Amino acid sequence: MKNLTPLPTKSTQRRRHRPPKMGAWLCDQEQLIATLHRHWPFLKTVLKEQYVVLTDEDLDFREGQEDEFLTRLERKTCRPRREFEEIILAEENHFA
Repeated sequence: MKNLTPLPTKSTQRRRHRPPKMGAWLCDQEQLIATLHRHWPFLKTVLKEQYVVLTDEDLDFREGQEDEFLTRLERKTCRPRREFEEIILAEENHFA
């Protein structure tokens, strides 16, 4: 007789995390870009303090390359893009 293993149920199945597609914005792109431009010197300091692995080169932010910038942060820190978007938008609310 074969050794039968039970089929996985919902409680035993692991959920697969599906990261967003490259270039997919998780919040309002225009608001995020505007906040980055308005508060960049302060945001740069905040990001450097929270993520010690980031260098000045990693934090090189140029107009028109916002998506590449967030992707670079995501890869360097192994943290989701959403986390950086929340930090940026939280600073906008801080200054409001």
